[in-house]
Amino acid sequence: MDAQQVEALSYTQALQALDDIVAQLEEGKVDFDSINPMVQEADLLLRHCQALLTGTQRDVDTIAAQWKVLLEGDPEQTD
Repeated sequence: MDAQQVEALSYTQALQALDDIVAQLEEGKVDFDSINPMVQEADLLLRHCQALLTGTQRDVDTIAAQWKVLLEGDPEQTD
């Protein structure tokens, strides 16, 4: 799977692909020449998952900050 294909995956799909790679490696039935490409693909998948998590965290923080202002009032706003 190349970088463009990985970027098209959802978090769940990327995590499943990672699980598949780990399972294959744990079985020990992977020939030596396949290990490097599998590790490179796993790296792409991990980076993609991290980017998705970071984006989600940023969105949650933004929404939480907006709700805090709505619920508590804007501290910079004077009456």
